[in-house]
Amino acid sequence: MISGARQAGKGTLVRIVAGDRMAERRDLDRAQDRAAVIADPVGFVDSAELLVID
Repeated sequence: MISGARQAGKGTLVRIVAGDRMAERRDLDRAQDRAAVIADPVGFVDSAELLVID
């Protein structure tokens, strides 16, 4: 988990750590992603090998 103030470089750090690996990104500000996590929390996090949740 990475947390911090807005515009502090969290996204840049995630991109560096993920490198060339294909990470799936989910944004809980999007209604579709929020609905998915509410409907099936375990499936939400198990759906990708490398998952970034914003």
